[in-house]
Amino acid sequence: MSCLKCKKLRNQICRLSGVGYFDVEKALKIVEKFPRKRLRLTKKELISHLKRQHINIFDEHLKHINKVLPILIGQIEDHRFMLDGNHRALKHYLSGIPVFYYLLTEFETGQIFREKPPKGTRYISYTK
Repeated sequence: MSCLKCKKLRNQICRLSGVGYFDVEKALKIVEKFPRKRLRLTKKELISHLKRQHINIFDEHLKHINKVLPILIGQIEDHRFMLDGNHRALKHYLSGIPVFYYLLTEFETGQIFREKPPKGTRYISYTK
């Protein structure tokens, strides 16, 4: 049985403050349709991403997350941000496992964002 976070986070529109709303499932479909090389996140990059997420290392969610799902990072201009996989990245880091991710191009990142969530859709705000 999934925890509350697992139930809420899949198939949701998420909000990135200062940027807009994005669709994680659409990002996953882009990566599946246009395969790319996995990149390794450096410790410095990982810590920078995780500091912005305010993830609690004692979160019960970390105990059972699916480590197989890819970690996705988007980019707009010179800024990169984790679209999906914050908890997986932290779990890998705490376990001493290298963290790999897929990087969406700036164009692809733009394709998953919108100014407003679709009408009647719940969204999750998880970063500053």
